[in-house]
Amino acid sequence: MGEKNNVTEQLKELITIYGFNKNTLSQYLGLPLDSIEDLSNGNINFLPDDCSYRFRLFNKISFLYASATEDKDLKLIAFLQVNSLFRRSYSTA
Repeated sequence: MGEKNNVTEQLKELITIYGFNKNTLSQYLGLPLDSIEDLSNGNINFLPDDCSYRFRLFNKISFLYASATEDKDLKLIAFLQVNSLFRRSYSTA
């Protein structure tokens, strides 16, 4: 399987190949669940035109992708940390 350079392809692979949970990705990326689906299908038209917003979003996806493809243990740790962070932030809200 070749490495993906396009973040939409990376996101799709995170979901389909590596089994990342769409709900957790939604929370981590700050996007509604339906937007996760749209983005993983290559649609970026709904994203704000703000370059810094897109840069941060695409970096988050690329980090998760690199974690998943480079080191399976790192993937698990990163995903569990994301899940743990969101649980803590919701419990303090």
